[in-house]
Amino acid sequence: MACGVLVTAMPAEAVPVPIPGLRPTGVSSGAFFANLPPQAVDPHYTLIQALGGFGPNALVAAPRPVSWVPNQPVSQWISPDGINTALPSGLYVYQLQFDLTGLDPSTASISGLWTADDNSRVVLNGNFGAGIVQTTTFSQFDSFSFNSGFVPGINTLDFRVGNAFFPGGTLGGPSGLHVTQISGTAEPIPEPASLALVSAGLLLGVRRHRGL
Repeated sequence: MACGVLVTAMPAEAVPVPIPGLRPTGVSSGAFFANLPPQAVDPHYTLIQALGGFGPNALVAAPRPVSWVPNQPVSQWISPDGINTALPSGLYVYQLQFDLTGLDPSTASISGLWTADDNSRVVLNGNFGAGIVQTTTFSQFDSFSFNSGFVPGINTLDFRVGNAFFPGGTLGGPSGLHVTQISGTAEPIPEPASLALVSAGLLLGVRRHRGL
């Protein structure tokens, strides 16, 4: 008589992995990124809102002497023009996209440092209520972190940078954004547990029935 053994494959414990696509401002693509040359187009951050005919490209910029935090070994300032001229006052929105395909959004978390001239807010997936407001000047970094609000697939981080106007005119000063030490993790979505029916009769051979 053949007997069967029901084997249940238990899913392995998920281990968080780095979220792809999280990059500082002003760096190259590839596994080992490095600072780009001055006025190069940032391949990761896009100006989805800008004034004065600028955008969608954001350009690497040298920091303004004294007032802006210095460029870092693996991050730099970016701006609409890359040369720190006076820009129209108003809102400039830099967007970074990253992909959680194959990862569980409920386990995702990201963090980093940022600053901007004149002021800014970091918003995940358009959720203004959970946005993080810049509290320091552009001579130092603020920290940001998100542990919820992620969605399957493509997610967005918007850095909404305001450029104040000088009294008596429509132009403000130079404007820019600097993001550094940005990283995040999420757990891979586990594959469904599979049930394997292993028949001892198939493994050992089917016993011959009487008369055969």
